[in-house]
Amino acid sequence: MDIKQARGNQGKVYRDAAAIRQAVFVTEQGIDPKLEFDGEDAQMTHYVGYVAGKPVVTARLNDQVAPAISSGWRH
Repeated sequence: MDIKQARGNQGKVYRDAAAIRQAVFVTEQGIDPKLEFDGEDAQMTHYVGYVAGKPVVTARLNDQVAPAISSGWRH
């Protein structure tokens, strides 16, 4: 797994993180997008794990950690 990080809400790492969060929290778990995308992303460091170039796991870090793992990678 290759892990990349980026601060703020711009760029490829953030877009990949947001896509995983949308899939996991909003689509799969039914979380309101306004709660998931709470306006804090610009102040966060976003981490994305890639397997064979595909984004499969993400976390954002500031005072709290909010991980999201793609369904095919959960145990």
